Amino acid sequence: MISADEVEQHLDVGQAVVLLPDPPRQDGYRERLHLRGWQRSSYLLLETELDQNSRSIFRADTACSIRFVSDGYACVGNSVIQDLGTGSHFSFMRVKWPTSFSSVPVRRYERVRVHMPCEIRNGSEIVGGELADMSVGGCRILADAALPVDSDCSLTCTLPDGADVENLSIAICNCTRSGSRYTLGCTFSDRDEMAWHDVEFYVATTLTRLRGEASDKASVLILDADPKQIQTSRQMLERAGYEIAVTQSAVDAFFMLRMNSPEILLFNQMLPDMEAATFCATLRATRRFEDLPIVVYGGDRSEAQGALDAGANDHVDALAPTPEMTDLISRYADAPKTPQAANG
Repeated sequence: MISADEVEQHLDVGQAVVLLPDPPRQDGYRERLHLRGWQRSSYLLLETELDQNSRSIFRADTACSIRFVSDGYACVGNSVIQDLGTGSHFSFMRVKWPTSFSSVPVRRYERVRVHMPCEIRNGSEIVGGELADMSVGGCRILADAALPVDSDCSLTCTLPDGADVENLSIAICNCTRSGSRYTLGCTFSDRDEMAWHDVEFYVATTLTRLRGEASDKASVLILDADPKQIQTSRQMLERAGYEIAVTQSAVDAFFMLRMNSPEILLFNQMLPDMEAATFCATLRATRRFEDLPIVVYGGDRSEAQGALDAGANDHVDALAPTPEMTDLISRYADAPKTPQAANG
């Protein structure tokens, strides 16, 4: 059980937050809101401006994840919508106090490769290009045309995690010829809080994932609601030389998979918060996890058939410290890595 202090130290009235359905939808649906208050250990109060042209997909009892950036940390919590309401000038929803919560530090000058198309607007001129890399302080762009140094422009792009960044203010610091294109060094000059949030969150989570990939040990993520089974499995695999991460819910597993890049996922088909087949299908519908080795365990093969049909690679009756089990895990976890770009 997470402590209230662990969450509350990152909360600040007025901060921008993003609310996503849990599990996330394939179309990347999210809603942008602001935190207006909270009742410790009870709920968070979120506000959004009324928009007659759009309707929220969220309803009471909808599972969700809430993410935000606070004091140099990218934070995410898993929760459920408690209720929704409308005032004279705003709409609001109360989200139950997070049942799980994670935070990772944002380092201002560390960069990640991006390689995504973008548009730069300079007054009435629109120049196409490609984001080459990005930090929370700025970015490097390969542009189709030169732009004046010290000019104030705006950047529009879609980040690899599906977040749309529109008209983020940038300042052109330098412009050099690179073959048929121009390399622009840019800083983010205006803190549009929602766009800034999306950039910071993407950079922080990508850097955390890449630092995990740098380990010499092959990594394994275990998903099981039974603490005793987790402990047994962890000891078995750590003795075999693997780096182990564990979680007890499918909701947490989505976040941990995004933050890290395990070589294999092992999960008990009796998930506490989602059908095993739905869990597998959601992973396989996400580009970055299309080829992730997944082994489901527990029950007999007929009970796991739904998960296998949805994309799991294999099934075993139980995780046990046997030569056959370690051989199975080794076959997947020790296979040569396929290099992943930071925009995976």
